[in-house]
Amino acid sequence: MDKEIYSQILNKIKLAERILITTHENPDGDAIGSACAMAELIARINKSYYIFCQDEPEASLYFLSQVEKIKVNLIDIPFTDLDLVIAVDCSRLQRSRIEDEIKKEQLPIKIGRASCRERV
Repeated sequence: MDKEIYSQILNKIKLAERILITTHENPDGDAIGSACAMAELIARINKSYYIFCQDEPEASLYFLSQVEKIKVNLIDIPFTDLDLVIAVDCSRLQRSRIEDEIKKEQLPIKIGRASCRERV
């Protein structure tokens, strides 16, 4: 990604008040690490956020900052209140299992996989 795309992503994050961070089902260390790193960034700029993953992270990943905030149940996420969805390490939003929950105006920023193209 070039600097302009980074800038656009950061601007969207700054404009949002409530953000969802998600990743793919059956997450590996890259997916959980990416979600936790994004959560750390968002926390540092004082934004409200949720982290969702279809499946529980492996126990070996619980040393990561923010991992304890990961929700695995869709009912724990207030989808109607979200301003922005960020999908990390996820080539297709369908792999996050939230595509039916988000509204058109919440179209996600996808960051990560080589086959993934950011929609900013």
